[in-house]
Amino acid sequence: MIRNGDELLSLLQDASGPIVVSRAISPELTASLGSSGRDDVLVRPTVRGAAVWGDVSDAVVVSEQPNWFGRPEALPTAGVVILVDETAAACFDTSARHHFVRDSASKRIVVCSSLRSEEAVAGRRQRHLVATTQARRLALMGGQVPGFRLAHGKPRSPVFVAMFPIDPHRVTSALAGSVGVSAAPTGPRFPDLPGGVRIRVDAAASEQDLRDWMGAADEIVRSGERLES
Repeated sequence: MIRNGDELLSLLQDASGPIVVSRAISPELTASLGSSGRDDVLVRPTVRGAAVWGDVSDAVVVSEQPNWFGRPEALPTAGVVILVDETAAACFDTSARHHFVRDSASKRIVVCSSLRSEEAVAGRRQRHLVATTQARRLALMGGQVPGFRLAHGKPRSPVFVAMFPIDPHRVTSALAGSVGVSAAPTGPRFPDLPGGVRIRVDAAASEQDLRDWMGAADEIVRSGERLES
């Protein structure tokens, strides 16, 4: 078992065949891949927020679970799958300590932040489930906001992408510092998501926190200049 995040870069440098990633990878993973020195990183498109892998039988696939959109990725049949699993660990960060669990049978390497015990893993998974339930509740409330819609369907994790009919920076700037809910524009990486806001809900968010956030978002939308359709 390897306990250093830098080892991921070593694995990628030594990998045989192209490295394949989803279009919906996190900025942190994008930066790590940029540090790998590889010029054969291939980006696959997404449908409903999840990657369409295609034929990757001779590739090394680096897959985040869930991806940056908050959607689960199907695991392809590839030479090697490096799985960055947030359901059992914190977000991927090469400056942190990691476990690399090698499974020779499935040719997968699971990458997750260092955890002290099985109890810690179980606790994190439970918080993930609670936060996912809260995210679904928030998304349901959003149905009352004019022009609000989900980019990829019902939330499958604590993170989801919603579309607002106004400049997303107005939404996220006005709601900065909200309790239990954080949000950021999806940005220029995804021009096909106009008004896109990436929302993350904490497990500790209360019903009132959710109502306050969506109520404030509703007020911003109703008072703002709409995006051109």
